[in-house]
Amino acid sequence: EHGVTRARLKWSFVGSSEPTDDLTTQLLNRVGNNSFSVIIDITDIGLQAAQAAFVGKTAHFTVFQFTIGELTDGKYSLVNNGESEYASLSSSHIGDVNDTSASFDSLQKRLSKDIDEGKLFFGKMKKKKNILTKWRLMLK
Repeated sequence: EHGVTRARLKWSFVGSSEPTDDLTTQLLNRVGNNSFSVIIDITDIGLQAAQAAFVGKTAHFTVFQFTIGELTDGKYSLVNNGESEYASLSSSHIGDVNDTSASFDSLQKRLSKDIDEGKLFFGKMKKKKNILTKWRLMLK
């Protein structure tokens, strides 16, 4: 779009094979989502050059994650998009970012905007009626 080449860098946190000795593994067992992504604009270097520049390198990322309860002052604990439910929202940043307050404010604004635009809804998803079961009941 608009002549811009972007790459989505996606990563997951992975613990060791010894869960009792690895804090990361223990935490991951208690976290619903351990995959995050960042979109990187690589227009000026091209995809092959970007791959050569990035493969095998180390990068630092900061991920802020807040529960829906924290973002709504305890009014709600879940949001949904009609297909999935979420108990928290997160924002990923390249590099070491320490501004928790700004990230919190940004996620509150994003949540409010997504609710206003109908992308997210507060609470659990409404159960869908099983049309097939309804028809079977009518035929019997």
